[in-house]
Amino acid sequence: MDPYTFVRNLAANRRAEQAGALRAPDPAHLLSFHPDLRVAIRHRFFIQPVLAEQVSRYSLAGVPDFDPAVIASWIAKYKDCNFALALEESGVFALRIEPYQCLDAIAWLLHRDGRDWQHTLQFKSGNHHYALFVRPAPETHSLTTSLPGLAIVSRGTLLIPPSVGRYDVAIRYEARDASILEAPPSLFSSPIAANLDTADLSLDW
Repeated sequence: MDPYTFVRNLAANRRAEQAGALRAPDPAHLLSFHPDLRVAIRHRFFIQPVLAEQVSRYSLAGVPDFDPAVIASWIAKYKDCNFALALEESGVFALRIEPYQCLDAIAWLLHRDGRDWQHTLQFKSGNHHYALFVRPAPETHSLTTSLPGLAIVSRGTLLIPPSVGRYDVAIRYEARDASILEAPPSLFSSPIAANLDTADLSLDW
């Protein structure tokens, strides 16, 4: 095991232990948060403030956390800040979708794996759509895909709602009550592009 993986797993295990020791947040207290922040707290996302339109090592503040008290202190300290999701610590990965390049790939996935996975938690940021999925066990899948118009973001941080991206465009969840589902298994396979089945479908993304 390389040093990066060892340190990452150690930090994730410690944060999981800390999370288990925290008492559940008071529902009345959660009502004071932006609805998109309540989504992050409900899913126990490790988030942190972003003091710019984009995520960089210079724009990130604090240490990723999901404790409502910590998040409340950020809101008070950093007015109108953006928020970033720590993907590995939160146990999720993001599927970045190019809406006008992925039609054949989505059609192929629907043909192979059905539609249920399309109802996972998702949001739009700029020209991309992002769908969040449960992170599979390391031995199950390699977090890469060769499907055209689709890319997997599995490491680092990702700007999530409630945030404001470039050109003052708000980033919001499509459906805040959506669950985070398992990804379609075929996403991790490597089909030959010429064999992708094109379907007549109307994408919600």
